Amino acid sequence: MLLAFPLGARLLNMYDFAELVVLWIVLVVGLHFFPFAQAFGTPVFRNVAASLVAAALVGMGLALLGVAWGPAAGAVAAGFALLGYSGGLGQRAAQPA
Repeated sequence: MLLAFPLGARLLNMYDFAELVVLWIVLVVGLHFFPFAQAFGTPVFRNVAASLVAAALVGMGLALLGVAWGPAAGAVAAGFALLGYSGGLGQRAAQPA
């Protein structure tokens, strides 16, 4: 992540895709949750990863198709995904004792 953030942002800026930098960050952060799911045996991390990756790719796709609000939509979708999962979405309910 330490290299992916600045290198990806640099490349996107060099090729005049500055509007995709935020979605690049979302994509990298999302991808880093896949190993977390495996390492910690916590399926919710896989769901977080898939949600962030999907939001980033859809936003990027819309932007590349010329939809001006595509990057903003992807970023907002990623924010809602993080908000939902931090609020307990996808987590197992506590079992009564």
